[in-house]
Amino acid sequence: VDYASAHLEHVSFLKCEAKKNGGGGACVSNAQVANLIGVSFTSCSSYTNGGGFYTRYASFNLSSCSFIDCVADEEGGGMYSPGNSGTTYQLRHRLRAVKNSKFIGCLAGSRGGGISID
Repeated sequence: VDYASAHLEHVSFLKCEAKKNGGGGACVSNAQVANLIGVSFTSCSSYTNGGGFYTRYASFNLSSCSFIDCVADEEGGGMYSPGNSGTTYQLRHRLRAVKNSKFIGCLAGSRGGGISID
């Protein structure tokens, strides 16, 4: 999803893969907000960042989500959100909330086996 808000509720991603640009299960880029409620990512992988979920330049809210056995060759086995959104203001005011979610058996080649937020 690019340049739009994303709302995913009670969706499952199983054995999904991204070969470049991150987000084996889902990628939300340049969006106002990404809301994920009750979403599960199982055995998803990325050759770069965010084996399960990747979000860039967007606020995000995760509630009751699960990341199980997700893998990223670089950062954020379960989820990755880079902080290079342009200005310090954008970084400080970007909403990042993770509630009642679980990261189980996720791996990353570099940082954040479960989650990596820069």
